[in-house]
Amino acid sequence: MIKKIQIELSLFILLLISILFTNKFDFWVNDLFSKFNYGTESVYLKGFFIRITDLGDSLWYFLFFTFLFFSSYLIKTLNIIDKEKYFYLKKFSIFSFSYLLLVGLITQIIKHLVGRPRPNHSQLDSGFEFNFFSTESSFHSFPSGHSSTIIAITIIMALAIPNLRYFFYFFGFLIALSRVVVGAHFLTDVIGGVITAIGVYKIFDYYIKNKYPNIHWGSIKISKIPIVTNVLIVFFIFTSCWSNYPNN
Repeated sequence: MIKKIQIELSLFILLLISILFTNKFDFWVNDLFSKFNYGTESVYLKGFFIRITDLGDSLWYFLFFTFLFFSSYLIKTLNIIDKEKYFYLKKFSIFSFSYLLLVGLITQIIKHLVGRPRPNHSQLDSGFEFNFFSTESSFHSFPSGHSSTIIAITIIMALAIPNLRYFFYFFGFLIALSRVVVGAHFLTDVIGGVITAIGVYKIFDYYIKNKYPNIHWGSIKISKIPIVTNVLIVFFIFTSCWSNYPNN
């Protein structure tokens, strides 16, 4: 099973070792983004990132997948959809909820073990300022929970609608990056969150497929999506993000 994530595991270990010994690069990146506070256009750009960063909150997605699961049963009972669509919605919601929950649990465990201080609790001159096995949220910087969540959602959507996968990758990257722009995390925290989400997916998929093939979700690709629907999805996401842009 380890072979399935050896690249992700190696990158994660190297990343963890690097942050234990130096934070100069992270401070340089955070200082670069802190300049968004100056100038009209920079303020608008930072305002955009402040608004989209909430899209990395896992609560919204847990609520959505829970609603999808129960509503699929209801609309099947009312004969609004056939059995095939019902089983798809059920499979999709269970997989998405379980994967997202596992990503969140792994992320929180690592956060508590590592105990890295957040940017506003860190100092450039200090060396080892980690508070290992900490329960304080100010020492839960690595890895970024919002980043691992949004990358998990990106993976789910890319599996469901592969034709739009690069579009989802782009927005997933923007939302993950927003954690650095708003000063909530270091860049290495975000990278750690990305690696966590990818690694957990590979392990989760491999484990269920081999140990419990009867409950494996198989393909969650939505079949026969019209081009118009793809365009509407892109349009909806664009308008949702840009509607958050501050007005003059």
